[in-house]
Amino acid sequence: GVSERSRAAAMTPEIRKEAEAVIASLTFHRYSEDALQKSAGAARTGGLAAAETVLKPYLDAHAAWAGYFMAQILERAAPPPDNVGTRLRALLEPAAERGLADAQWALGRLYLRGAPGLEKDPLKAEALLRRAAERGNPGAAFQLGLSQLSGADGLASNSREAALWIQRAAFRGQKEAQEMLSEAQNPGAAATKR
Repeated sequence: GVSERSRAAAMTPEIRKEAEAVIASLTFHRYSEDALQKSAGAARTGGLAAAETVLKPYLDAHAAWAGYFMAQILERAAPPPDNVGTRLRALLEPAAERGLADAQWALGRLYLRGAPGLEKDPLKAEALLRRAAERGNPGAAFQLGLSQLSGADGLASNSREAALWIQRAAFRGQKEAQEMLSEAQNPGAAATKR
């Protein structure tokens, strides 16, 4: 906003606001754990509004992690707000667009099942799950694999690609994917455990 040549010139209010938003967003790297713990505690004791108050400076700064975390709190609210689908989409879309794989996975799941105020959209769901899985999110890889395996969620059935996604999820430590592969490789072992 201010160059070396014009030290006397003040920043415009727009530039100052933008700079403050950038600084607040970058502050996450240093204070993320504290903000996450405070907002989770606020959600437990004071509900959604209290958690949102804690995260507000970060949400206002468009910090992707804050939108994702607030969406997680909102998703677990009991009872959920009437417009939960709309609010979740508003929190997750910016974070997903900024490349946060966890937000892409969460938004993909949301489009897969739908929610009040948000219709199911298998095509959007698949695109989001695929982006998150390609970025290394094991939950998205597993969900994508399961949906392709069954074809029940509106995604095209593709057992070969489904197996690859489930294998990737297992390799990345996704427990259900590991168990599924273990059962597929040793069908008798799973029956003897029961």
